[in-house]
Amino acid sequence: LKCFFALYCHVRTMARPISSRIVRESAFRHVFGEASKECYQDIRYSTKATESAGVRGNELFVAIPWEAGGGGQLAVIAASNYGRLSQVGLPMIKGHAGGILDFEFNPFNPTQVLTACEDTKLRLWELPREGLKDSLVTPELAIDAHSKKLTFSTFHPTANLVCATAAFDLSIKVWNLETQGEIFATGVADQLQSLKWSPDGKLLAYTCKDKTLNIVDPRSPGTVHVEKSHEGTKAQKVEWLSNEALLTSGFSTQAERQVKMWSLANALECVNTELIDQGSGALYPTYDSDTKMLYLAGRGDGNVRFYEVDDSTFNIFPLSAFSTSNPAKGFDFLPKRCVDVGKKEVARALKVESSQVVPISFICPRKADAFQSDIYPDCLSGTPSISADEWGEGGNREPVRMSLDPAQQSGDDGAKSRTSSTIVTRADLIKQLDEAKAAVAELEAENSDFRKKLGLEPRPPTYPPE
Repeated sequence: LKCFFALYCHVRTMARPISSRIVRESAFRHVFGEASKECYQDIRYSTKATESAGVRGNELFVAIPWEAGGGGQLAVIAASNYGRLSQVGLPMIKGHAGGILDFEFNPFNPTQVLTACEDTKLRLWELPREGLKDSLVTPELAIDAHSKKLTFSTFHPTANLVCATAAFDLSIKVWNLETQGEIFATGVADQLQSLKWSPDGKLLAYTCKDKTLNIVDPRSPGTVHVEKSHEGTKAQKVEWLSNEALLTSGFSTQAERQVKMWSLANALECVNTELIDQGSGALYPTYDSDTKMLYLAGRGDGNVRFYEVDDSTFNIFPLSAFSTSNPAKGFDFLPKRCVDVGKKEVARALKVESSQVVPISFICPRKADAFQSDIYPDCLSGTPSISADEWGEGGNREPVRMSLDPAQQSGDDGAKSRTSSTIVTRADLIKQLDEAKAAVAELEAENSDFRKKLGLEPRPPTYPPE
């Protein structure tokens, strides 16, 4: 009986929520969240149920799905345009024949946004840098990506203009947007609940409704790992901690929210399970590999918990939480290059509430005014390290990183110095080919006249009439 009681106490101790454990010393021990007083107000947020983050942003824009009749609309707001939004005549991205289920900005070009729609099309939109003056109806390109409505679309982290999509036709596809060609396609066992690239862009991880975590190499379709993840029936999400470690969020059989950590060192295996709380909404994990901080935000939650991850022992340690009484309808983080190092901001997020989008700063207080290199290691620069063709042929390159030290900045806003990605559509290619053929025909006609004057036989045309 004593042995049984001791074992019971040990199990209960291990199963305690991590929020009840002692916090170790950390450089980020005193990080706190602070909601901005400048918000994007009077929004009409879409009621369409999706599994995506529900809001996206970068250094230039903030995007949210807008409630409207007919096809889906995306409101793209200039990042500096705080205050009340005009309910009448607000420029939108239109042209969708169904609801928008996912969208994402190009990490290498802040003026491009990708939308995945119920009408089975994948669309890429080009925005003016100064923001929309009129509604945008014609996309830069549109691809008939799947046979049923799309659920996810996400850009590759290192290759320019490569993206992955998932749909209700139980398939995942990887696209080269430059050529509008399909690089990879595979079937899945059940509907996807999340889809994420590994940091180096070699692998795709996804969770399914059948309670499994799956890893696939798009360029070697036979390399697949599948493991049962969480036993609960509600949505499960996945986030990469490194190229060989992942984290999933889900529910236990008792409907407790939990996170699991997974290692890919040998095979895919669960190395740690932690209880979070008894909340009802799915948790959306976001990991900052620069600070090794994990953020957990849930739809319907008013708080955002953040932790520090020890990637050597696969343990997570609670830091604090940002709490409000307003539940979140959507939540996502901006690229790390958007943080304000002057106010010691280590992360910046966007929270969608019932009628507004609220920027949230996560601040690590320091007395010194100088640049704090220990909390600001080099971050992703927003510059591609490899082309779509090179990646499709098996090439790999590490992500390009940059310093956040103002003394090492070029003086511009960062986005202006990035190379704009030019998309050439099939119609453009056909037009260019026709123009080239016409020019060749004109030159051959001149050559034929010249040969006649010399008494030479004319040559057959390079492009004979069809």
